[in-house]
Amino acid sequence: MKRRGFQILAVAAAVLATGGAVRYFWHSAPPGPVPSAPEREPAPEPRAKAVPERPESPPPAEAKRGAASPKPVVVHQTPPPASFVPPPSRTIVARPAQPAPESRWEAANRFFELQKKALEGETDPAKRMRLIRAIAKNVRINTPATLEWAMGLENPEERRAALEAINRDALVGIGARIRKDREGWPEIVDTTVMSAIGSTGKVRPGDHILGMVDPAGETVGFQGLSMREVVGMLRGPAGSEAHLIMERPTEDGRPEQFEVTVERSMIVVQPRE
Repeated sequence: MKRRGFQILAVAAAVLATGGAVRYFWHSAPPGPVPSAPEREPAPEPRAKAVPERPESPPPAEAKRGAASPKPVVVHQTPPPASFVPPPSRTIVARPAQPAPESRWEAANRFFELQKKALEGETDPAKRMRLIRAIAKNVRINTPATLEWAMGLENPEERRAALEAINRDALVGIGARIRKDREGWPEIVDTTVMSAIGSTGKVRPGDHILGMVDPAGETVGFQGLSMREVVGMLRGPAGSEAHLIMERPTEDGRPEQFEVTVERSMIVVQPRE
């Protein structure tokens, strides 16, 4: 029972204490309804940032005086190297007419004249003999001019040496210019001055040389041989004989064959006009 009485007393004390607190709050607060617990204001919505408008640039006429003008764009170019030389301006210059190149005959004749002039100014006998033997080689280029020079030497010893050199260096043969026809046979084109084969009176241009009889008595045909081989067989020592087998075309189409013996001699070579 005592315990129950203590519980009742405790409840009463709590009620009295609560009523006193209510009375104190009632008398201290202003009249009016009791405010409820404050509510939170909703957070303001984020505002989008306004993009500022770009001010229009004033026209050139309304630009402020003293405003800085835009800088020009400068393109940097690579400077030329120190050794660079600018090309000169192109000018058209008329070239003088070039002389025609001299022919083989003209070049040989010019050299022949230079050698003769050198001989005239030389006094050493040994050097004069060397020049004479060199000048005698011109007999293969211009035989008449070389013979005329040799015969004009005043010193008999030098004249004899010049003629011996000419006989040694001169070409010796039958004295005819030949070529190959379509079938490969040597054909006589013409004869030279003082020709050995021309002096026989039996050969004329257009005749063919079919072959020759060699010193052993055997016949050698010329068909199929090169011109160098044919010319080598026709040439020989001066005074030797060449027994040739010739052929001449006729009007009826049947070629005529004949033989001719030619005594080889110096071939006279001279420039063509």
